Amino acid sequence: MLSWTVLLLLSMFLRGRRFRFPASAAWPGIGESLLTYLRWLPLIVLLAWIGNLLFPIRSNPLIMELVRNFRGGINLPVQLALVFFVLILGPLAEEAYFRGVLYPALLGPMNRPIAALASAGVFALLHGPGAFPAVFLLGLILVRAYERERTLAAPLAVHVAHNLLALLACLLLGEI
Repeated sequence: MLSWTVLLLLSMFLRGRRFRFPASAAWPGIGESLLTYLRWLPLIVLLAWIGNLLFPIRSNPLIMELVRNFRGGINLPVQLALVFFVLILGPLAEEAYFRGVLYPALLGPMNRPIAALASAGVFALLHGPGAFPAVFLLGLILVRAYERERTLAAPLAVHVAHNLLALLACLLLGEI
């Protein structure tokens, strides 16, 4: 419970900060997308906390074993592989599919808001019932980043930032 309170307070602090990201032609819209994410971060944390109360992640033995092994100092190559998967491979694969394939495919038969809701819904369903509310909101933020920039770079940066914050929270606070 204490860790969720810390996360919520930290996210509210980050939301109130004034960040400036340099504009870059190579990475259009990443700064604005990250700012949008930070604005919504307190609600994402709150929704994750509520989802975890209803469907505790602790009841998933696979996730808990991964966390225990990672925090317990399993060998460095395994830790690096886990970090690579969580921060690079996972977000890259998910963004390529959900924003690169599924969302554009849904735009054919559906209007933009319905396609965004459907894409975010499928994205959230694949992350489990406890994560659904927070990941659904994250999915909408990622669709918005894709829509605004018409490139996968912006939602990918937000996704990596989100996974990094989640990984740090899990490791530093000792609870997920």
